[in-house]
Amino acid sequence: MIIAIIGMLANLLGVYGMYMESVTQYEYYGNYDSVYETVAIIMGISWGISLLGLILVIAGQKKPGAILIIIGSVIFVPLGLIAVFGASRIIKSLQDDDLVVRRMVLNNQSNPANPNNQPLPEIVRRRRQ
Repeated sequence: MIIAIIGMLANLLGVYGMYMESVTQYEYYGNYDSVYETVAIIMGISWGISLLGLILVIAGQKKPGAILIIIGSVIFVPLGLIAVFGASRIIKSLQDDDLVVRRMVLNNQSNPANPNNQPLPEIVRRRRQ
């Protein structure tokens, strides 16, 4: 998750840079170019989507949050690849946890020395709910 946060901070620098470029065009050169402002708004909305994804990840909804981080960071290539990599690692860790849970359940059911009434580990109980 740290990599995703670092990538989102790098994306925020991109939004700030584009905003400052639009301000510079207006203040120093006297011409108003709406292209920079429009791109800054689009980048800000995209970063907001990534921020919503980060909030979801922190709240416990890791897979939808990671997907939103990826969607919001695509526009920031190449800096956005940092956040995309971090979000993909979050999804991969969820898949690894699911694999561990499936193996534990399979071993619990197929082992004759392990009666069915033996309590399952906490991670298995959480996944079954």
